[in-house]
Amino acid sequence: LASASPVPLISSFLKVTLGKSVDTWNANGFDEKTALLGGSIGDLFRTFGVHSVLIWTAMLLKKRVVVVGESSEQVLSTIRVLPQLAWARQNWSI
Repeated sequence: LASASPVPLISSFLKVTLGKSVDTWNANGFDEKTALLGGSIGDLFRTFGVHSVLIWTAMLLKKRVVVVGESSEQVLSTIRVLPQLAWARQNWSI
């Protein structure tokens, strides 16, 4: 890891930030709201059960919620669902 070069990562980041596209991905065809709706709120309730109420309350009160798991896919899908718990706020910048 110490010998890894950060140049390709920084190059891709700058291409997206400045040019709005990298390789085959283009920012003009990307809808942020649709991407954030990628998860199912029902899956969240099935996963956490009764404790979903605590997560929902924390989101409504704008508290910090830490999501930890063994699988990165499960963690990322949970994170994508959390804004749906405070849908009325319509704050997509989190």
